[in-house]
Amino acid sequence: MSGLVSRQRKPGSHFGRRPGQRIKSEKLTPKVLALIAEGCSYRQIGRQLDLSKNTVMAIVKREREKLKVC
Repeated sequence: MSGLVSRQRKPGSHFGRRPGQRIKSEKLTPKVLALIAEGCSYRQIGRQLDLSKNTVMAIVKREREKLKVC
């Protein structure tokens, strides 16, 4: 290995997708918003849903823009 640390995936954390396959944000948005409502940080949400923190932030930003909330 080239010094990279591999993360163990939780069973079912990939939502039935194949490696490298993208998930539609419509499926992720309700899950992200529910975890925010529970008080999870962007980093915690990313870990639970196997996403980067930046992806979580982008989903939240997009939803705020839809609602016209700062």
